[in-house]
Amino acid sequence: MVFWRDGGFEWIWSWRRSLFQWELDLLSQLVADLGSTVLKNDFCDRWYWKDFNDGIYNVKSAYKAVINDGIYADFPLHKFLWSSCVPSKVLGFAWKVLLNKIPSKCNLIKRKVLNISASGCAWCGEDLENTSHLLFGCYYAYLVWLSIFAWFGVSTVLHLS
Repeated sequence: MVFWRDGGFEWIWSWRRSLFQWELDLLSQLVADLGSTVLKNDFCDRWYWKDFNDGIYNVKSAYKAVINDGIYADFPLHKFLWSSCVPSKVLGFAWKVLLNKIPSKCNLIKRKVLNISASGCAWCGEDLENTSHLLFGCYYAYLVWLSIFAWFGVSTVLHLS
């Protein structure tokens, strides 16, 4: 919470419990980010979308912000992905896979949801459970892919064959 005092502002933090060290690190980063923010007492708060000229959020401006961010500038697969005729939930999952955002154990460890000791694959236990292993490297994923190809009547050779 912020309080105005003597023409300036002061942040007062109140927590229900003691913070962990990683939370204290995040708080320090937040305080540093807030330090560069200018607050004015004589203006009402309002929402403002910084990535569009009129300051109003819409999906088109968010899409342009993501595409123009430079992360996907050399990534033409997104154009193919979003113009295909598959269900939106499949598109969403494929997009998360391409961005490495599915909740694999490695990603959950990075987000500090799991402890690092729990990083092994839940299916085979032979490797770290990251996106690549979970979908393509695990023996059980290999069996699923074989079943999918057989269902479509496609003969193929996969890397675990």
